[in-house]
Amino acid sequence: MYTEGTKGLRAVELWHAWGEILARGGDPGVLLSTISLRVTANRPVARLRLGLSHSGPGTQVVLELRIDFKGTTKAELALDRVVYDERSSLSGDRSDAWCRAVFGGKFVEFRVVHENVPRLMEAVYACSEFMPQLPALAEVADIRWLQFGVDAALGAAQRVHFELHQGKDERTAFDGMDFSLCRADRTPYTDAEEHAWLARRGPDAGLPRGVAWRRDDVVLTATCASFGEHAPKIFSY
Repeated sequence: MYTEGTKGLRAVELWHAWGEILARGGDPGVLLSTISLRVTANRPVARLRLGLSHSGPGTQVVLELRIDFKGTTKAELALDRVVYDERSSLSGDRSDAWCRAVFGGKFVEFRVVHENVPRLMEAVYACSEFMPQLPALAEVADIRWLQFGVDAALGAAQRVHFELHQGKDERTAFDGMDFSLCRADRTPYTDAEEHAWLARRGPDAGLPRGVAWRRDDVVLTATCASFGEHAPKIFSY
């Protein structure tokens, strides 16, 4: 449920505010300086990745910003007049909301976590104007995780992770959004090929490796929609 209360969660507010800035494009280091987050390091920024997820038995919402540098560096991060470095630990005085900074030498991760939050990701996605939209996706799946990444060399990419509803026909929804089943080289995957595959592997075999629903530079699998040619590289660790 997307109420005024969930809209006001710090993680959701930062997702929208930072996502809109990252969508403007440009140098990741310059973008970083405009998102109310100060990072001090002696290496340039190679990549920024912003994510918002909703999962876990306690319906936990997590905002994560990961900053990768071009080489090993000591870094310091400041947000809301609170400074984090490699000595930082959990912060916040509430058991249902806290934040954490992780320093890994070549990267920094900053997380904002809220516990006991009701379902809200479909509404957050629909309101995220900086994310490419697949309106029919919510009809056949629950959205679990949104990602926006900017790479200094590769540009921007986005991902929407989801869990398909059992008993729903996602093919109708995907086809209605002008996606086609293709191999990685964009050659069509025909009905005859699929029938032969399922006859050999069984009705629950899924699609063969490399086959997915594709449209321009968008790729849909059974669990994720990737936007951008370089999405696999940008979101790899």
